[in-house]
Amino acid sequence: METGSSSSSPFQKTTPITPVEYTIGNLPRHRVYRQDPATEPEMVRPIGIRMPIEAPIKLQDGGDRASGRFAYDGQSINCHDEGVLYIKAKVDSQFCDFLTNAQKDIDLALSFYPKIDRSVSNLSITPLVVVQVTLFACGKGLALSVSSEHTVIDGFTSLKFVYEWSKVSKMGINIHSDKINCFTFDDFGTIFLPTSENHLLTRVKSPRDDHYHDFAEMVARRFVINQSTISKLRENVGVVYFRPSRVELVIAFLWRVLINVYQCKSNGRLRPCLLSVPVNLRDKIDFPRYENSFGNFAIEVPVKFIPGET
Repeated sequence: METGSSSSSPFQKTTPITPVEYTIGNLPRHRVYRQDPATEPEMVRPIGIRMPIEAPIKLQDGGDRASGRFAYDGQSINCHDEGVLYIKAKVDSQFCDFLTNAQKDIDLALSFYPKIDRSVSNLSITPLVVVQVTLFACGKGLALSVSSEHTVIDGFTSLKFVYEWSKVSKMGINIHSDKINCFTFDDFGTIFLPTSENHLLTRVKSPRDDHYHDFAEMVARRFVINQSTISKLRENVGVVYFRPSRVELVIAFLWRVLINVYQCKSNGRLRPCLLSVPVNLRDKIDFPRYENSFGNFAIEVPVKFIPGET
């Protein structure tokens, strides 16, 4: 696999930092995606933060410090006006061959995922969002992967980005532009207010950080649940005081299976457990203009199961 990264920045690539800049916290970065005519006509690439770095002095007064990240040497700032690390890779195999082989070994899909070290020791130099496009041989088919931090992006944003990119690759952006639902970037100054805390350098501890267990760096899984199966599952639920959605049904089904697995491991004893469900707030707030907004508009809702009580 051949890989490479690209940047469309007309500004200087790096800016030396001063002791003053070490004390300035980061802000969520705003991104715009559009077609780049310099690349393939069916490709879309990330091209810009709305606040490009125009002068190093802006970094010192805090007016534009969100437009870059620390370089790997820790002594300069990479002025990425695109705001996203874009990786373009090529493979020798064809797309149809990959699909055939992936049916036997789903771990092959991990080859198309951007390899980014997101350890706590280098968060200040780690891109918050990484997009990798892998082109197959003969120009037929591509694989799109997105790696991001939940600090600035939620699951809805990530999935919608991939979905809209696939529509652009299939239909083109000029002829069917009315069918491409791009993100909006309205009033980010009121949504993501500046803070004095360096919140982008903090992370929620993952269960995979448990040093008592060895976890694989990345795990590939494939779940296929068709519409008829979900309909039958909904019929088996019976009469309830609300009509569960398809997502709620699948989550409840998988959670029940997990509870049964732990029951078998505990010699028939049910264990209390807590499920954290991400909820998209875009259609649940009183601001319709934010229903299609880029960013992180999700909260974690805890659901507990206590044997004999719930």
